[in-house]
Amino acid sequence: HTRPQLKGNAPKEEAPDDPLELVETGLAVVYAVEACLKIVGLGWRRYLSKYRNRFDLGVTCGCMLAAIIVLAPNRFNNPDLIHAIVMLRLLRLARLVVALPEFQVLGDAFLCMLPAAQKLLKALFVVIFFFSALGAALFQERINTDPDGPDLKKLQGTDYLTSGYATLNFNDVESAFVTLFCVLVVNNWFVVVDGFAAVASRDVAPVYFFCF
Repeated sequence: HTRPQLKGNAPKEEAPDDPLELVETGLAVVYAVEACLKIVGLGWRRYLSKYRNRFDLGVTCGCMLAAIIVLAPNRFNNPDLIHAIVMLRLLRLARLVVALPEFQVLGDAFLCMLPAAQKLLKALFVVIFFFSALGAALFQERINTDPDGPDLKKLQGTDYLTSGYATLNFNDVESAFVTLFCVLVVNNWFVVVDGFAAVASRDVAPVYFFCF
């Protein structure tokens, strides 16, 4: 579960009582000290001349901002923004792509592949956009958690609902893209199809997903 601090409902205490909060705060302080020592040792211009240092400085500032928002007493209650800032800490692992020769080979191969894959990615975007619009016309608002609605009763007992897949729907463009991407990578696609077949026609839903 999400800790209350990340939900913006942190208790008004002078110090966090969660060991994980202490670890997160400690890491933020370590990153800040590291950046300060590099700036003092190399100088501001020399430090910023390297992309790796600029990347680390941005991550460090984001981590410190997240620590301040989480620990300081305030009424800020947007967990999504706090989650995004805290997750910046993991981006420091991206330095492995530059530091290790093995990852450099993979990174160079990926960059060389991108120009050749542009046409394929554009075609894939068009196909997903088309089927997103078609899916919205067929299934929009059919997946919902309204206890008084008839569609929720149809979903009762299905693997789609019990697995927590209700967020995979066609109620908006963003959700439609995510739903089709999950089907594209064959992530329990049959569970998704069964869910839409339960609320819509059992002929329309399978044919739609099969065509996609």
